[in-house]
Amino acid sequence: MTCWHILQFWQLVPEFNIREDTLFRWLEHVERSYRPNPYHNALHAADVLQTVHYMLLEGDAARYLSKLEILALLISAVVHDLEIEP
Repeated sequence: MTCWHILQFWQLVPEFNIREDTLFRWLEHVERSYRPNPYHNALHAADVLQTVHYMLLEGDAARYLSKLEILALLISAVVHDLEIEP
């Protein structure tokens, strides 16, 4: 669960009072919703999420964003290609 760890890293789960059990169920649903597409699949979503996390951290982009904007950006990275047909 890469997304869970990254959300924890940015302390977004406690910041927005996100219930961990609800978050886990939602993340599992998102992962199951990615189709067996050769490129736009769950692995690609995790790669994009990790890249966004890297840019926030190492590129110092987080300095210009609120916690809510960081949360929105990370969630968007996870679902950006959800349910794209092969």
